[in-house]
Amino acid sequence: MRRQTLLPLIYSVILGMGFGLANVYIGLKLGFTVGVALLTVFVLGGSVRVFRAFMPKWPGFDAHQYVYYQSLTSAMSYGAGNVLASAFAAMVMSHSIGPHPWLLAIWLSGVCALGCVVTVPMRARLLASYPFPSGRIAGESVQHLLDGKSVRVFFSAFGLSGFWVILQNLVKSMPTGWSLFRQWGVSWSPMLLGLGAILGLRTCLSLLVGAVVAFEVAPVLWAQQAEVIVPWTAVTAMCVASIGELFLQIGADKSAPKLALRDPFWWRFAVPLSLIVAGLSIWVLHASWLVVVVALGLIVPFAWVSNRVTGETDVVPTGALGKLSLLLLGLLPGAAGAMVGTGVLAGSSSASSDFMTDLRCGQIHECDPKRQFRYQFAGAILGPLIFVPVVWFLIMPRFELGGDEFPAPAGQIWLNVWQFTQREALFADPTINFALGVGLVIGVLAILINRYPRVKAFAPSLVVAAFAAFLDQTTVLTLLAGAGMGRLLGKRVSDVAIAMVAGESVFVWVGLLAAL
Repeated sequence: MRRQTLLPLIYSVILGMGFGLANVYIGLKLGFTVGVALLTVFVLGGSVRVFRAFMPKWPGFDAHQYVYYQSLTSAMSYGAGNVLASAFAAMVMSHSIGPHPWLLAIWLSGVCALGCVVTVPMRARLLASYPFPSGRIAGESVQHLLDGKSVRVFFSAFGLSGFWVILQNLVKSMPTGWSLFRQWGVSWSPMLLGLGAILGLRTCLSLLVGAVVAFEVAPVLWAQQAEVIVPWTAVTAMCVASIGELFLQIGADKSAPKLALRDPFWWRFAVPLSLIVAGLSIWVLHASWLVVVVALGLIVPFAWVSNRVTGETDVVPTGALGKLSLLLLGLLPGAAGAMVGTGVLAGSSSASSDFMTDLRCGQIHECDPKRQFRYQFAGAILGPLIFVPVVWFLIMPRFELGGDEFPAPAGQIWLNVWQFTQREALFADPTINFALGVGLVIGVLAILINRYPRVKAFAPSLVVAAFAAFLDQTTVLTLLAGAGMGRLLGKRVSDVAIAMVAGESVFVWVGLLAAL
């Protein structure tokens, strides 16, 4: 690897600041945040060409530098943006947050850094068991930027995908897909088609099974109650199956590495960070000590669930896990602090999934995991120290969170769920109890299926099927169409599929930035 220099590092930090501020804006405006790994790779690649025009002798970046700088930038912008758009906004709207912006920034830095740290003992097993498609796409995109292998095919597909995005935005009357029946259809989104080809037929068929049950079978069986039963059943099943796999050490290849929970490397970071997060949660955010202790105890299981789902579906299940954590922490005395505990779990889980995605990118180029950890850890610390004061001093005095300018949809949803969980008769509600019971049964069934490889080879992934409840029918069918395309074309589709995902992702991101 080439020697690291200060200027590219500063440039990566500036990129992280820009992407992070955009993510905060998008999250408070639209209710979601987006990963920046791909965008960082292409911006760095474009920057190399610009810099070389002025400095012809500069060799540019090698693969390791791309990966390390991308880890720094991604860590700065993703985890903090997730929490600021959801739990933080909900706490502000519920008037349960005190006037301590710098302590809040340190708290969120600790939460995101803790997410990076808890990833360390599960890293090897997760990389051996799940594909983490976005990490693979970023890693192979770096390779295409560095050499001429299939570069013409890759950038042709990349450009056509971007052109399609621009055309759809310019021509509003252009159809966006085929409508089949009711809410089912197939989108012409290059990103979804390419992602389906990368995820594979088994994962996409599992999503189809889950979508049919959630959107067709459940409404027939339970009518309007299905709107409550389906999401609670799905999130319970996901968590029971994934946490069962975590503690029983089953469900992956027998040769896969075990969890390194006794590794002193991560304990050296985990203990002091946990104490910092606990102290600030109790004394600054006024959460009860019991809620904080339970939340810290759930960080590893929730991070595993988040990584398990992200590894197979390429979607971080922050919203689904947020609902479950609000429900669990809302049962404890001092439940007013449940939102703080949920912020701890949401921030650490999303930071962990972001790190795992970056580690997959690094694995492709044989990067040093410890060195990549340093960049990711630094980004997780630095991002909140910048973005919390920006929101506190520049946005909140001028605009009301939850108002017309910054509606913070994710924060409003979390606030509504928190208010729902505060009902005294919540667990006297037979609908909730039934949903949790069904989810428990499905989760246990998934654990049993994973114990028998011959059965597992032919059964759908129940974790993936449960996650389909949080998608829409058209997305599921489009992913399946992409998987069918990938199966028909075989290895020839790999570069094209990666370019399709990268093209639409980057051009959509550029469009969002242009709209700021």
